[in-house]
Amino acid sequence: MGNNTGTGTGMVNNVGGFVGAVEGASISDSFWDTQTSGKDASSGIGSQSGTITLTNVTGKSTAEMNQLATFSAAGWDIAEDVADTGSNYYPRLKLANGSPLWLITAGPITPLNYTLSALGGTYVYKGNGYLLNDYWSESSIFGATYNGWTLGTDYSFQYGGNTVTDFINAGTYSGIDINILKSRFTVAGTGIVCLAHFCSNCA
Repeated sequence: MGNNTGTGTGMVNNVGGFVGAVEGASISDSFWDTQTSGKDASSGIGSQSGTITLTNVTGKSTAEMNQLATFSAAGWDIAEDVADTGSNYYPRLKLANGSPLWLITAGPITPLNYTLSALGGTYVYKGNGYLLNDYWSESSIFGATYNGWTLGTDYSFQYGGNTVTDFINAGTYSGIDINILKSRFTVAGTGIVCLAHFCSNCA
């Protein structure tokens, strides 16, 4: 679903997440569900011919396709359908006062498990902070599905009830955890939350 001009068709031998076959088209800010379609983020078009212009055309997970932010961030004129309490969380086109309007039902809360694997070894003070996202990536924390998440926008590191991005002072830091900032997601459970020892002058 998205914005496009041109000719698109679907054939048995031309299967894409977004369209089966396309000829001479301009497509922008358009998405498909990689999980239900079985087509990864780069397999949106089955076959193409002529001049094709693609801008921000990519696959999204089911959870992302059910999020208002996915489409509003791409410039869609879309609103949350507060009157709809059904279970169809994908965008749909409706008439509002005689004009078409994209609406999306507030999706379900998605519980996520995360893991901060314990770091082995000792880290010597280097004059500046050790950035936590240098040691834990989004995919290592949440799994490959959420590799596109951004620190500070979708989640943050927490220590002692405060948001942290790095550690400078010597010490052993344990009890680091994750705060999920992205709407409609919540923490379901955690793995190991421990960081190795930082020292100022290690023997």
